[in-house]
Amino acid sequence: MRRQLKFRRRSPATLNNLGSVYDDLKNYEKAFEYYEKDLKGSEKTLGKNHPDTLATVMNIAIIYVSGLNDYGKAEELFERALMGYEAQLGKDNKYTKLCAKNFKLCLEYSGNSESFAELISSYPGLAFEEAD
Repeated sequence: MRRQLKFRRRSPATLNNLGSVYDDLKNYEKAFEYYEKDLKGSEKTLGKNHPDTLATVMNIAIIYVSGLNDYGKAEELFERALMGYEAQLGKDNKYTKLCAKNFKLCLEYSGNSESFAELISSYPGLAFEEAD
């Protein structure tokens, strides 16, 4: 008697990886779709403020900047991710700093000088960083 193989449901990490592939291919709508599925799964299994969940929030914010040109929504998501990273990991953590750097670029692109000034006052080192 042969046993039938059972496949696991896609994990949030797999969905995030698929989102990254579509992002690299500049298929932003498809990337967004997979990141959103990842976010729902991560929030359910890990919680809304888990660093992996926050990474997905940041990835979605990047899609809003680079592909969908919706800076307002991107700003909301970057703020959520940054606040979560600060609470979970602290301001000196590399992931917190990466989020702050990405948020800075979003604010530069959108021309939101008020929020930009607030971010720079919280992370003064960002004022002197160049874009990669």
